[in-house]
Amino acid sequence: FKTGQHMVLAVFFFCSVAACISCCFIVVSLSSYVKQASQRAALLVSTGAAVAVTRQHIKVIYDYFVLAVLLFISSAALLIWLFVGLPDRIPFEGDPHGEVSELLTHLDNGKYFITCINTYSERANHERDTFSFYLACTNTIVLVGMGVWGYIKFRG
Repeated sequence: FKTGQHMVLAVFFFCSVAACISCCFIVVSLSSYVKQASQRAALLVSTGAAVAVTRQHIKVIYDYFVLAVLLFISSAALLIWLFVGLPDRIPFEGDPHGEVSELLTHLDNGKYFITCINTYSERANHERDTFSFYLACTNTIVLVGMGVWGYIKFRG
C-alpha cells in the first residue's frame, strides 16, 4: 500500500499465485483422470488408442505443470521485489508531531519517512481498503475463471 509500484507488483504477485494454484489443481485433476481415460479407451477401442490418449493427456499435464512452475517462480520473484527491491520507507507528508510521530523516522537531512501507511489518516486507510477489496475481487475472478475454463476445456 506504500506506493503505486508496491500496489502494481502486489496485483501481479497475487494474480500469479492464484493462477499457479489453479494450474496445480488442473495438473492434479488431469493426473487422476488419465488412468480412468486410458482404461476406458483400452476397453472401448484398443490398447493402441489407450496409449495415444494417455500420451496426449500427459503432454497437457506437462504443459500445465511447466506453466505452474513458471508462475510459482514469478510469484517468488515478485515477493522478493515487494519486500526487498522496493523502498521500505516512503516520504511522510503532513505534520510530523502528535500521534503519528511514533511511526516516523527522522533522517539527518530533516525529512520524515514512514514505513507503512499513516494509520491515523482516513484517506490512507480508505485507499488501502479500496485497493484490498479490488485485489480480492481480481483474485477471485482469476480463480473462478481458471476453474470455469478448466471445466469447459477438460469436461469429458
